[in-house]
Amino acid sequence: MLWLKRNLVLVVGGVVALGLLGLAGYFLYAKMQQNAAVTEQLATTTEQHKTLVERNSHPNPENIAAAKEEQAKLAGFLAQVKTHFSPPPPTNQMTSREFRNYLDNTINELKRRADQAGVEVETNYWFTFEAHKKSVNFPTNHVGTLATQLAEVKALCKILYNAKVVSLKGVKRIAVTSDDIGSSDYTSAKGTTNNWAVITPYEVTFDTFSAELASVLEGLIRSKECFVVRNMTVEKASDADANTQEEGVTSTEGGPMDYQRMMMSRYGLGGPGRYYGRGMPMMPQAPVNPQPTQAKRDVVLEEKTLRVTLEVDSVRLKAR
Repeated sequence: MLWLKRNLVLVVGGVVALGLLGLAGYFLYAKMQQNAAVTEQLATTTEQHKTLVERNSHPNPENIAAAKEEQAKLAGFLAQVKTHFSPPPPTNQMTSREFRNYLDNTINELKRRADQAGVEVETNYWFTFEAHKKSVNFPTNHVGTLATQLAEVKALCKILYNAKVVSLKGVKRIAVTSDDIGSSDYTSAKGTTNNWAVITPYEVTFDTFSAELASVLEGLIRSKECFVVRNMTVEKASDADANTQEEGVTSTEGGPMDYQRMMMSRYGLGGPGRYYGRGMPMMPQAPVNPQPTQAKRDVVLEEKTLRVTLEVDSVRLKAR
């Protein structure tokens, strides 16, 4: 103890020196670990560089043939993708006079097809082009866009006609010219364009039954135009239109037409033939012998007319 007191400075110095040696050893070990990691990374990079240098990348016949093969595969893939999109419409070079003729012919065709398919359409409906029905001159920079929208509206209506929906309540498109503002024919959604495609939104409202609705969705899938359904709203037609009678159909006497008579009328089996067999008389029926009165059966399922609103995006590849 006496010796420790006499040599206190020496002892403290030894302890400090020992601590410094331990710290130096830890620092040396850490640096050796880092050096080993850097050495491994350098070896990997060197091996990659050696592989790239020794690779046969010179333009020899084998490499040229391989490049052409890959290019052919890419072209085939792009061609397959394009089959899911309709080609750019040949309407971009239309003049105002040509578009006027195209508009009149298309509207008349849509009305005629609606009548043939038994689809009810509002009288004098112009399929979102009400603002242009009296126009003769159209902005040159908008004629192509208007013609494209008209072609897409025609494609959507064709799908509804093929599905034989009950009635077409209306179509909405995005506004293009200054004449398109302030009408119920236009949707508030905005179109978008990216490096590959032009996306144009539409809104279609129609009355139908569940089976025809399934046909509409299938028609959108099978269409040569690329239509993508963003949203679908379904409600009872009687709830959507309070001024329309429950089934949206009235008899010749003015009273409500029941479901059975409505379906018979639609397929030309009697009555005024509102949908099919327009004007066909009721088929004569044999007299029915009175039967004993039976207990009234409860109706388990009676399908109602549905009011459907589809928000649809048309996707077209940009012309290149």
